[in-house]
Amino acid sequence: MSTVAKGRAAGAIEVQGSRSQLCYTPIMKQNADRSMPVAVIAKGVVEVHANAVDLIEEAGVLSARERWARAFALAHFAREELAKIPLLLIAGVRATSGAPVAWPIVRKFLNDHKPKWQIAVSDLVREREYLHEADQARLREELSVVAYLGKLVLAETFKDNVFVEQLWHDNVNRWGRRREQSLYVEEVNGTFKKPRDRIPPGTALNAVSRSRMTVRYYEPLIPEVAAFLANAPTTAPLSSVMTFRMRLSGGGVGGTVNNSLLD
Repeated sequence: MSTVAKGRAAGAIEVQGSRSQLCYTPIMKQNADRSMPVAVIAKGVVEVHANAVDLIEEAGVLSARERWARAFALAHFAREELAKIPLLLIAGVRATSGAPVAWPIVRKFLNDHKPKWQIAVSDLVREREYLHEADQARLREELSVVAYLGKLVLAETFKDNVFVEQLWHDNVNRWGRRREQSLYVEEVNGTFKKPRDRIPPGTALNAVSRSRMTVRYYEPLIPEVAAFLANAPTTAPLSSVMTFRMRLSGGGVGGTVNNSLLD
């Protein structure tokens, strides 16, 4: 069997080109709409947080060595990784409650950068509390708010200027653009700039600090995820939802707001 045939038979890759230069092209994933068991979702949340912890630790090492651009990049990736948690939570809540889950969209958003940038940027306006001393009821309440954030992104709320002030659209794009600047040489005003010339120390240090704070925010929530999803709520606290939506829309709630996690 040829190399190409083997790759197709395995359903994993398609190989093109000569023996000396192979090009690997991912084949469309099959069964993208298959359901994800709630236990797998809960485990995924734990793994995502653990990976973010590793990323931010490595960002700190690079920061200590004054490798500012790379420290920024890893801090950025840590925030992107943590942004998967709201998406996983809303998928788990809906699956537990028997509500429809758009699994192909969930999987796409977990892999794409832009939805996770939306979560990372909008998360900056939430009134977060560090709940290391909170009881289980308060932790469940907070997890429902995190799931609500995932709901907004899955519903593609950020595509609508009625629901989200233009400033936040701009901030999302700017946040993603800075990631590129931290990794790639680019032409700037007729000359090429390296990442270390684009990311100043203060920017890198701020990114590492913010990412570390986000990791810490999730610390008390992670152990409660499995129990939360096993008996998932159908709503998030209305007061928290209203406050969050008002901040996103510049003082106006924009459209009809409800706190359901299932619509």
